[in-house]
Amino acid sequence: MRSYNLIKKLMLAIAMITAVILIVTGRVPELPTSKPESSYSVSPSISAYLIENIFAIGAFTVSLIIGIAISVYGISMHRHTSGSKDIDKICLSLGIFTFLSGVWILTDSRTLEIFTYGKNRIFTRDAVIFISYISIMLMPIVFLAFLRHMNVNNKVILATDGLFHLVFFSFITFCTFHLSKNFYFGFLLIFHLLLCVLIVSGIVFYFRNIRYGSDRKLKSIFHSIILFMVFSSAALITFFSESKTLYSLIYGAGFFVLNINLLKISLRETLLMYKKLSKAEFYKLMAYTDSLTGIENRNAFIKAQNEIKIDGNTSFIIIDINELKKVNDTLGHHYGDSLIHRAAVNLKEAFSPIGSCYRIGGDEFAVICRNISETVLKKALKNMLDKIESENANIHPPLSLAYGYAFGGDGINDASALFTAADSAMYLNKKERLSAIN
Repeated sequence: MRSYNLIKKLMLAIAMITAVILIVTGRVPELPTSKPESSYSVSPSISAYLIENIFAIGAFTVSLIIGIAISVYGISMHRHTSGSKDIDKICLSLGIFTFLSGVWILTDSRTLEIFTYGKNRIFTRDAVIFISYISIMLMPIVFLAFLRHMNVNNKVILATDGLFHLVFFSFITFCTFHLSKNFYFGFLLIFHLLLCVLIVSGIVFYFRNIRYGSDRKLKSIFHSIILFMVFSSAALITFFSESKTLYSLIYGAGFFVLNINLLKISLRETLLMYKKLSKAEFYKLMAYTDSLTGIENRNAFIKAQNEIKIDGNTSFIIIDINELKKVNDTLGHHYGDSLIHRAAVNLKEAFSPIGSCYRIGGDEFAVICRNISETVLKKALKNMLDKIESENANIHPPLSLAYGYAFGGDGINDASALFTAADSAMYLNKKERLSAIN
């Protein structure tokens, strides 16, 4: 499956690069179109031009705004949910699809032909038609990507995705050979045949799996698709009849209705995803956060121990509050909690720039530092102890800490051994302090 997706992406990338080269170099072939030849002069009547093309200009403008807005919305939601892949891909797929539908409506009209006449023309009429082909052939590819990200995993429907990739790649490849205009008409027939297969597959999938189900999201998506299918069928009938001028108008109306419906569905689903992810992240935060101090807890420390790679620049610092039990027994737990909170605040202030701080027990804290020297560690310790000593002059009861640290290397090559070494150093410091007092 991974190699299959890679091949599809490669075909799409090669085709898009080739298409850009053909447009830039002016080597676009003449393609069949239902669009009548424009009668615009170099300087047409602006009012007549706007009146004739108001629908195409308006549709493109709205599609561009919606496409950009939904894409930015998806990227923003992605950043606020720790990189959820589904939200941004849903919105980007829909944003691109909406933009492509606007491009197709614009290029399938006569709007851009004002730029194809005169000596200083921006591009040729053939280039406009070529872009129209590209946009409509890309739309099913992007739309099927949208369905995948919305977890619509019907094999028959998604199997057409590879065929749409192949048709698009083949079309661009043959365009480089400048074959007869009638030859390219075959690609239109194949493309529309694939659309019919997609339509029939969607209808069968809907009646077999969705119509009587309880999945509101899938029902909404397929109701929108079925409505678009009605427009598409009407457009296809006009394309192969004498009323070709209605082809773009009907398709354009269908795209507009589809885009609006999918936009509503996407906003609703991405908001639900965001709420679920936010709730999950909140519970995850609570699972790894100490409620009293606000720093990470023992669970987070154990997780970090399991993930850390120990080397000579990795250090553990173990810190213990002296005589916390005595303070709790004589003054009450309120005063004991204030000592714990003070210890956490000072620890975080001193070591957050160079390490991660944890409360791993009632009166015990730990710091994990990576890529620092012993000199830097000692300086941070001294600054913390000096600040606490200064605070003790005005705060009762005074805060007293025992500490010990150890670095990896010299036989200490795992987190358990490093913790034991730092913990032993802390108890030695505590013992020396008690001996000095007595």
